[in-house]
Amino acid sequence: MMLEWWLYELFAYARSSVFTCLEFYFTLAKSSSVSPTASSVKASPQKRIKTTASKLNANITERPDQETANPPDAELIKPKKAKTVNASKPRVTKTKSTDGNPTSIKSTSVKKALAEISASANTSGKKTAKKKAAKNTEPEKSWYDYPHYYDVGFREDTPREAKFFEKAFAKYIPGKVKRVFEPGCGSGRLVVEMAERGFQVTGLDLNQPALDYCKEQLDKKGLKATLMNGDMTAFELKRPADAAFNTINTFRHLLTEEDAVKHLKCVAANLRPGGIYILGLHLLPTGGDFYGSEKWKAKEGRTQINYSLTVVDSLPKQRHEKLRITMTIKKGKSVVRVSDHFTLRLYNYKNIKTLFAQVPELVLRDVYDFWYEIDEPQKLDGNIADSVFILQKPA
Repeated sequence: MMLEWWLYELFAYARSSVFTCLEFYFTLAKSSSVSPTASSVKASPQKRIKTTASKLNANITERPDQETANPPDAELIKPKKAKTVNASKPRVTKTKSTDGNPTSIKSTSVKKALAEISASANTSGKKTAKKKAAKNTEPEKSWYDYPHYYDVGFREDTPREAKFFEKAFAKYIPGKVKRVFEPGCGSGRLVVEMAERGFQVTGLDLNQPALDYCKEQLDKKGLKATLMNGDMTAFELKRPADAAFNTINTFRHLLTEEDAVKHLKCVAANLRPGGIYILGLHLLPTGGDFYGSEKWKAKEGRTQINYSLTVVDSLPKQRHEKLRITMTIKKGKSVVRVSDHFTLRLYNYKNIKTLFAQVPELVLRDVYDFWYEIDEPQKLDGNIADSVFILQKPA
C-alpha cells in the first residue's frame, strides 16, 4: 500500500513539472511573436518605401484623368528592357531648343562646367546653400545651354537609333544613301554618330552653344559635318538630303499647326525624290493620363547626373503641355542643380493623321515604336504612344 502511494505521488509531481515547462514555453513563444526585434521594425518601413519608389518610377500619376476631344500626352517613362506584347511601351521625352542664341558653357570640362553653372547662379542673385564643402544652386536657365549634361542623359539611346536609321535607309530608299540631315540637332549626338558611320551629315539648330559643343565633339574624333544655326520652319540645304531624321519629340517644340506644316513642307523641299524623313514623337494613347513624371540617371566618369522631368500643367484646348526639367549634377562634394521650364505641343493619333494630310509632299509609309524593330511596323491607332513615322517624298 505504501509503495502504491509513493508511485502515485511521483507521477503527480512529474506531470506538474511537465505542465509548468509547457506553460513557460508557450508564454515565451507568445511574447516573441508580439514583440518583434528592432531590426524587423526598421526593415518593414524601408521595404515599403523602396516598393513605393519603384512604382513611382514605373508610372507616376499626379492628377486624375480629364476628358477632352484632343487629350494630351503625359507618360514620360524610360523604355524598359523586356517587351510587352500589345501594350504601349514606356517612353522618355527628349526635346531640343527653340531659343535664340543664349549664353552657355562651351567647354566640355566637367570641372569648368560646374564652376560656370555655380557662377551663373550667384550672379543672378540666387542664394547658395552650403553644407560643409557642398554647393547646391538652382539657376533658372535653359538646360539646352548645358549641352554636355544634356547629351550625357540621352547618350545610351544613340547607337540603337542610328542602327535603325541605316535599316530604314536600306528598306525604303532606292539607291545609296550618302547625305543625311537632322533639323533640331541640339548637342549633336546623332550628328556625331552618323558621321562616325561614314555619312555626310548636316545639323540644324537655333541654339548656338549646342552647335559649338557638337563641333567640339566632331573635332575630338577627327570628323566633319555641316552645322547650321537656323529655324526648323525655314531652311535651305545646299544639296538635297537622301534622308532626314528628327527624334525624340524635337518636333513638338513647334507649338502651332501652322509651324508644324511649314516644317514638314520645308523638309520635303530639301529631300531628294524617294528620300525619307524619320520623325519620332510621343502620342497620347486613348485613355492616356494628363500628368506624369519621370526620373533617370546617367554617369560619366566621377560625375553623376540625376534627371527629373515632370508635366506641371496641361492645356488641352491649346494642345500644349508645360514641363519642368531638373538636372542635379554631382561630382565629389560639389552638387549643382539646374532647373528649366518649356512647352510642347500635344498630339494623339487623329491629330497626327490630320497634320500629315496637309502635306502631300510626304507620304506616310510605316509607323514604328521606340523599340526600333524594322521588321515590326505598328498600327497607327489609339493604342500607340511611342511613335516613329517613316515619311517618304514620292519619286
